[in-house]
Amino acid sequence: MNSRLWKICFAIMLFAVLLSAAQIMPAPQTSLAASADNLYISEIVPAPKAKGGAFEYVELYNPTDRPVDLTGYKIAYYTDMQSLQPWTSDVVMWDIVARDDITGGKTDMTIKPQTAKVVWLLKKGFSGTIRQFNEEYGTELDGSQFVYVQLGQNEGLANDEQRYVALIGPGGGPVKDRISMAAYNVKAGTGKCKYAPDPGEKPCDFVRKEGQAAESVIYFFPEKGLDPDTKLMDRREPYSLHKKPTPGQILQSGTTEVSADSLLITEIVAAPKTDGEHFEYIELYNPTESDIDLTGHKLYYYEDAGSATPWTSQATKWDIVPMDTLVDGKTDMSIKAKNAKIVWIIKRNFKGTLQDFNKEYGSNLDGSQFVFVRLSAGQGLANDQKRFVSIVGPGGDPADDRISMVSYNDEAGIGKCKYAAKANEAACDFARRANQLAESVNYFYPLVGLDPSTRMMERRGRESTHQKPTPGIVAPAQAEAYGKTVDMEAYKIENLQDALLITEISPAPPTEAEIFEFVELYNRSSKPIDLKGFKLYYYKDMTSPEPWTSKVSQWNIVASDKVTGGKTNMIIEPGGVKVVWLLKKSYGEVLSVPDFNEEYGTALQPSQFVYVKLGEGEGLDNSVQRYVALVSPQGDQIADRISAAAYNTAAGGGSCKYVAKPGEAACDITKVADVSSESVDYFYPETGLDQASKLMQRKDGASAHQKPTPGTVKPGQVTAPSQEKAAIPASSAADQAPKGNGGMTNVQGGTDVDEDTE
Repeated sequence: MNSRLWKICFAIMLFAVLLSAAQIMPAPQTSLAASADNLYISEIVPAPKAKGGAFEYVELYNPTDRPVDLTGYKIAYYTDMQSLQPWTSDVVMWDIVARDDITGGKTDMTIKPQTAKVVWLLKKGFSGTIRQFNEEYGTELDGSQFVYVQLGQNEGLANDEQRYVALIGPGGGPVKDRISMAAYNVKAGTGKCKYAPDPGEKPCDFVRKEGQAAESVIYFFPEKGLDPDTKLMDRREPYSLHKKPTPGQILQSGTTEVSADSLLITEIVAAPKTDGEHFEYIELYNPTESDIDLTGHKLYYYEDAGSATPWTSQATKWDIVPMDTLVDGKTDMSIKAKNAKIVWIIKRNFKGTLQDFNKEYGSNLDGSQFVFVRLSAGQGLANDQKRFVSIVGPGGDPADDRISMVSYNDEAGIGKCKYAAKANEAACDFARRANQLAESVNYFYPLVGLDPSTRMMERRGRESTHQKPTPGIVAPAQAEAYGKTVDMEAYKIENLQDALLITEISPAPPTEAEIFEFVELYNRSSKPIDLKGFKLYYYKDMTSPEPWTSKVSQWNIVASDKVTGGKTNMIIEPGGVKVVWLLKKSYGEVLSVPDFNEEYGTALQPSQFVYVKLGEGEGLDNSVQRYVALVSPQGDQIADRISAAAYNTAAGGGSCKYVAKPGEAACDITKVADVSSESVDYFYPETGLDQASKLMQRKDGASAHQKPTPGTVKPGQVTAPSQEKAAIPASSAADQAPKGNGGMTNVQGGTDVDEDTE
């Protein structure tokens, strides 16, 4: 072992000691962007708790960047529920007006940008004050936050029937001037609903207890915008219903173009260690700003592993229920905002306790962190087969009410997997040793959000599989993408066509343990690209005529600020190069960019690196053929593959030798331990990438047995000769270097250009 590797190993041992002394798990952060639409209805309270219903209101929100004068606007109230389109039927029109006597000064009729306005529906003869309104709702609103509707005799919002409420512009036309609309008590249909319905009766969207409690209905801006005919806001069950009234306070989850991804499956333990496996669980996380009542929610369990659309197949349905005896009190069915809840899967005739669960996992959870599923005889989570699990809202529709979904044991396909898989055997996502060891599978919210069709959480290779169970703890990375604004167009594969190219691979660095493997990427496009969420896929099945369609190891491209020595720059600029350093497990926290530069004799800047964090035993094989592909954040290994490269192709389905004898296959690289190694260079094909394989070209005499040059793309690698001037000017390195982070270090034969603006 050379002296540098010995120092690294010593640092690893020291780091492990320090890590065991202090582990901090900050809460995930989310942010949401405001919509740019017109005015819309964000909340309605039809049934205040005060006797006489004197504090009904409709809340409006202005998501634009300009103030709007509400003078001349109206509230339209539709009562004919017999009509197939109630909003086209007879309507009661209420003018939005000033009431200086109630405001306590001049009424401000303007709704300011990105703020709410309360339209207080004043009963005929009411002469109350804003102070009384605040007492009703426990608020501290001032007069500037109100405008008014003066109701006629016996007018007001019905409590136990379906109704539509719309905001109408100054033109006054109930159809042509309708701006936005909302419905409540939808399940009542043409009849009545009940606050506490008996079987067969319809539930209202809210409850009211006179003098004690009132609830509101909140509305969401539709993901595809308001329907041009109805202008209806989204009423999303159960997230719109039975809310605490918040007049003047806009909840982000109710007022922006936010997805309904409100309950995320973040962890599954399918094979607990204790005999009987009585401690299976599914962890849910609520990334929103509001608490969610899990009453009526269900887990759906799908066994058709071969289905491309498993949610359309037969499901075993498990209700999420309370079990007061297990929590030593009343089960808290609410999952708090930004918190996790454990769905403990209780097998038939289980006699254990909460303390037994904590003993199983070395946790210290209390009863408030649990809800339950009660299984029938013979039910439970399969250990050695592929399965799907989804969380479904109270509506129960496996497609429309599915909130999020996960799979585990994907390698098993329609067969079985092994805890300790041999070559050509499918490996399970976890291992189990009876009464000794159990592992979990963790899931991540996708950078581009949940696919509206599949609702699948992301299973990120070794970041997901073979994890230590951590019930009730969600790692920040698992939900960090939630609510963030993403330019979806930038990640569409048609916009990434031939944009990011694999230009070099170094599978066998000289240092023992090969801790400096890398894949080099080049941005051939005219735009900067954020590599967060992109992946390297590594294919080992060389018996397949199309290896890129076979079983794959998925490696996420990530930041590693510790290795970088500061904030990792994930942007690859136009004409820029990034080195994807494959960090071996146990080494990633102690290595640094100077270590990498010493390995290759380079002078790269920290801004030129991004990373892959490998799992135990992972890395690039040296003496067999392998394929590596770059894949966009959506992650489909076929549809989202951007470019790919193969090395050691002479090995075919066998092995190769560094120094091959006649009749033996020669590797693309050689290596002398602790002395030297070689890399493989790749070229952009003259006719562009093949649309099936996406393979970069290997050129005789120019690809194999190259001196590693991380961060440097050689002339001719990245454009076809006939396109060189048009695509990427090659007159000098300065022409190709970007004007910011993620730049190309140099083009061989040109002038070095280093730009690090971190």
